[in-house]
Amino acid sequence: MIDEWERALNIPDTCLTNTVPIDQRRKQLVAKFALMNITTEEDWIYLANFFGFNIKIEYGTQYSEFPMEFPLYFAGSIKAAKFTMIITFLGLEKPSNIFTMTFPITFEDDNNFMMCLFKKLKPANVNIHFRWEF
Repeated sequence: MIDEWERALNIPDTCLTNTVPIDQRRKQLVAKFALMNITTEEDWIYLANFFGFNIKIEYGTQYSEFPMEFPLYFAGSIKAAKFTMIITFLGLEKPSNIFTMTFPITFEDDNNFMMCLFKKLKPANVNIHFRWEF
């Protein structure tokens, strides 16, 4: 009946697919049905943990003054910085489509479904950046 549930929850979509192993398909169903209404920092962290990702979340206001080190995020102003969320994937290698310098610059679309979900679920007025830390 997993095919029926996926149809009911509109999977596949832009982030989730039905071509992954059955256990991942089940996780996607649970997440889409019950975990996509995220509002707090804990909700974001729980959703990532549910899929096996370990993340930490920082905010643009933590990167708004000099002296600073790379990675460096320019939000434009303190007002814009408070609407900037920086998600760091802990213990995860950078995707191959990220520039090799110490600051992340994406030159093409990524294929990481977790990043896709976060971009899709973020509030419209929030900028989101991703980092990787080993």
